Amino acid sequence: MKWEDKISKEIVLIDIDKLVKSPLNPREFLGNIEELTDTVIDDGVIEPLIVREHPEREGIYEVLCGWRRCVAASKAGYKKVPCRIANVSNEEALILIGIEDIQKEELLPYERARLYRKMLEELELSDRELAAKLGVPRATIQNYLFLFKLPEEIAQNVRPAAGQFESQLKAFTLTKAYAIVGLPESLQRYFYDKIRSEGMTRDELRKQVRIVRELLAQKGMVDSRKIIEYLENPPAAEEKYSKITIELPEEVPKEKIREIILIVEENGTREIRIPFKVRK
Repeated sequence: MKWEDKISKEIVLIDIDKLVKSPLNPREFLGNIEELTDTVIDDGVIEPLIVREHPEREGIYEVLCGWRRCVAASKAGYKKVPCRIANVSNEEALILIGIEDIQKEELLPYERARLYRKMLEELELSDRELAAKLGVPRATIQNYLFLFKLPEEIAQNVRPAAGQFESQLKAFTLTKAYAIVGLPESLQRYFYDKIRSEGMTRDELRKQVRIVRELLAQKGMVDSRKIIEYLENPPAAEEKYSKITIELPEEVPKEKIREIILIVEENGTREIRIPFKVRK
């Protein structure tokens, strides 16, 4: 099916008060709508919305793609917005929304996950079949569906990347979200709060999660509170040194050497001073 054949090429102006968000549209968060509103004020609505006639309300149109633009135009004082009308069924509308999102990447990760789940359920497709229809790898579908293994309020705050004025360390991205999947919910919340308040790199998070999984595998360490206490106050590591043999040239006056200083570069540079003894 050629999607362009399902969408009118003609652009029509439709009254904003006759537009409603389609229940098939997964958009929940409008993001920085003020910034988009300013853009609309300066440049207008450049790209038309994609709408379809409401199946039950005559004269009303459902917005399939472009709901943020519709809201921004309303805030900017527009009475009408440019639209292209699609003649699609519910099943076709879902695929259309998915393809549009892939091209424009307008949805947040959790919104995209909800869209994929809705498509799988309503179209009765496997993840492999859905991936084929959308033209994406199967892993792409699976990598979003894992968000449902997190508490909803955490999944809703996953971002594809750090925002323009957001610290990379405090951004809760897909890779960080994936790292805590499978942990008890209390530990998922612990790591989420720690990332958002203090910040943590992806590698630091993965290292701590590995420690948690090792602790969970031990008997008597299934209590999340004990694990969190362990993470907050880790036991001091014992410093262990391997036996070192140092061979000095014959011309070096060994009787004058009192100690040897080793420069160790691990987790920062430090000196280790070792008393020198001549083996007889």
